[in-house]
Parts: sequence; structure tokens; C-alpha cells
Amino acid sequence: MTFTTGYIATTAGDVSKISDHKDTTQKQEFKLDSVINTRHELISLQQNSIAHQGQAAEQQLERKETPNVDSSGEIRITNSHEPEWHVTDFWAVSRPDSDDLIVVKNSGGTFAFDLIADAIGMNIKRIRFDLHQILADFDGHWVGGFDERSGRVESGLLYGEDIENDVEMGDPFKRTSNKSVIGPKIDYNGDSLKLKIGRDGWVQVVSPGTYPQEAYLNFVNDVMLSYAR
Repeated sequence: MTFTTGYIATTAGDVSKISDHKDTTQKQEFKLDSVINTRHELISLQQNSIAHQGQAAEQQLERKETPNVDSSGEIRITNSHEPEWHVTDFWAVSRPDSDDLIVVKNSGGTFAFDLIADAIGMNIKRIRFDLHQILADFDGHWVGGFDERSGRVESGLLYGEDIENDVEMGDPFKRTSNKSVIGPKIDYNGDSLKLKIGRDGWVQVVSPGTYPQEAYLNFVNDVMLSYAR
């Protein structure tokens, strides 16, 4: 189970207590199941941290449209809801001197934060990154996005090389306070990482493409969490 993109959260709870768990909730006339499966394999990280891996799944009601054609040739659309399973991988990192860390594979898997919170009986805090400070601390940005900007240009997405130094667009992008995504290049433990970082708490290692899972978790733990808010 390897992924180098993740949505990140922290908790004051003890993630080492996460165990196999199943629950059922009632929504409308449906009984919806949720499941957590844990793996016995542990990975030792830097700073005496330990990574636990697992999977989470839950049934969610999905709207379904069914077309029908009656005998007169009229088309009718019937709306209904059906339970569908959603599954995600996750890593839970026990950190001896700080809040524990949870990383889920993608935005579609953030439901796992709620399942894990229920399983360990503690709140989980989705983090947001201070993109303005990351932009100030690291060079070589290849992507930059912004939204909810005042003025004639309300949102946009820039691509290129060293976009923060572009003659026309660099300074305006650096000044805008509503950055949504940035793409710095950061040297870490001998590797040059090309990254994509989202304001709402996600980090992707774009290259190297074979970046190891252990290294990704160490990078998030060592570097990225210092920019969390």
C-alpha cells in the first residue's frame, strides 16, 4: 500500500489504539455499514515515530437516475438512492512528543477521519497549510493557484518554472493572500522533491515518481507539519 499523495490530519488521541472495527448506522430506510481494517506491519520513522497502516470503508448513499420509456414513447427519469462502498487506504503515525498524525490517500477518503475518530474516541483536526509562508521559504515553484481574490481577476492557476519570479505574474501571485495550491521544489534527505501542496491539507510528491512511502511520511512529519495551522 504505497501512495505519495495524502490528506493530513492530527489528533491528540493515541492512533496505536486503532483496531479492526465495524459499525452500522441508519439513514432513511437504509442500514449503512462502515469498517476499519488494520495491518500488523509497522514502519519505524524518524523522530521515534511509528507508522501503522490500514484501510477504511463505508457505505454512502448515492443518487441514481434510471431512465424509462413508457408505452407511449415518453421518457421518464426515476430518482432513487442506493448504498455504495467507498474505500481508502490510510496511515496513522504515533509521535511521542506531538499529536499523532493521520494521512488518507485522497479527498474521496477523508471520511476515514470520522471513522477513526469514533474508533479511538477522540477528535481529529483536519489541517490547513500556510502556503504564503511555504512560498516565502522555498523557491522553484512550478504551479500556483489562487481564489476569492478581490479585483477583476478573482481566481486563476499558473504553470511554468519559477513562477514566483515571473516579471508580470510573480509579484501579484506572491502578494495574494488567498493561495489555493503551490508547487515548490524542496531538497530533503538527499532527494530533490517536486511537490504540489494544497491549502486544505494535502501534499503530493510529483517526482521522483518512485518516492518510497516511508520517505513520504518522514517528509510530512519532519517538514510539512511545521506549516500546519
